[in-house]
Amino acid sequence: MLHIDAITIISLSSIAIMFYALWLVLHFKKAVPRGVVRSVWNYLVLLVLFFSLAYLTTPFFRFIPEDIMRFVAAFIFFFGAIYVVITVRLTYRIIKGLSEEGLESDASKIKKMSKDISHILYRIPNLTEKGKQEIISHQAGVKLEYRWILVLIDGKSTIKEILDKARGVDNTPAILIDLINEEYVEITQTYDLIGEFVKIASNVLGKDSKIIIRKLNECSYKHDSILKTILEVKKNVHAVIGEDKANMVEIEMKKAASRVTWL
Repeated sequence: MLHIDAITIISLSSIAIMFYALWLVLHFKKAVPRGVVRSVWNYLVLLVLFFSLAYLTTPFFRFIPEDIMRFVAAFIFFFGAIYVVITVRLTYRIIKGLSEEGLESDASKIKKMSKDISHILYRIPNLTEKGKQEIISHQAGVKLEYRWILVLIDGKSTIKEILDKARGVDNTPAILIDLINEEYVEITQTYDLIGEFVKIASNVLGKDSKIIIRKLNECSYKHDSILKTILEVKKNVHAVIGEDKANMVEIEMKKAASRVTWL
């Protein structure tokens, strides 16, 4: 009859936990995508199975001769080391995969945002009294992601800048539209990009900026033509004044344009 003592209780508990781990890896295997991660996961299943079977023998270790026991212990430690290596590598690959997926997802979201709401990226939203009261009182029970967007609206940031700050929130454009429709937010200002370009030309080029400013004043704001406008200005400055000034103008104009578009 097996003698029940503290060591035996711990051994039996370990067996139960190990078989629970075996059930987990078999259960989670269904959700693991095919490929390298699935192949590594299969090795993990085999190792957990090995340890589960090995743990079954632990209550009987007292009956095993010492020389054999040393061999068994060394064998288990060896596979334990392999188990740890595979677990670490598997965890790393999963984290790396999730990170890459997240970056790709962010990039696609930004691209979609740019396409869907490009006509209002240069607008500057502001909180209505209703929006301000909601931030203070929380009375209307606005969802957390909606409240987060409300907090980001400072009356200075453009729609594009708010989208950048709220990258972790799904469907930010739709949330903004809902907040406008529900009268928590209103559009009261427009970011004058062409006006900013004129200021940059004047500051960087000084008295040589007259021709460039005249051409800029003839431009109308179009989201799709911002980069084209900047490159055209750079080309003209390079031809008339020089490369250094042209590069300075380009850098400053792109910085200003970054408030309303993704270049």
